[in-house]
Amino acid sequence: MSALIYERVHDNLNRLKLTTIEALLDNYLEIAAKEEWSALELLDCLLDQEVKSKEERALEFRMRLAAFPMEKRLEDFDVSFQPSLDPAVIRDRISAVHPQCRECCLPGASGSGEDPSGSGSRSRGGEAGIPGLLCECIQSH
Repeated sequence: MSALIYERVHDNLNRLKLTTIEALLDNYLEIAAKEEWSALELLDCLLDQEVKSKEERALEFRMRLAAFPMEKRLEDFDVSFQPSLDPAVIRDRISAVHPQCRECCLPGASGSGEDPSGSGSRSRGGEAGIPGLLCECIQSH
């Protein structure tokens, strides 16, 4: 790749405010070459990381704007503290609003407390050793 094209791509990414893609581009280009990704696969991975980054920044902004006294997440909720709560009912109610959460964010589909999806990260970046963003689909809705 010529230096002129390389510089122009980085400059255009900055001008378009695609800062995550700009930061990850070099690593992803190396990985794509090693793993023989198509151009479309590479573009998909880069755009996925950019979208996740923008959604995360937007959520952080909304949380600061809301001025909550502390951050609480559903996955941190200790259902054993309140025995009258049934974890399956909580999961079912959330999945009615956010169906994708059942598989990726909520602990154990059967109420066992196990995470059926492992880390929750399904991005190629995470698999390739590049710090990826974990799937937190509850936050993006």
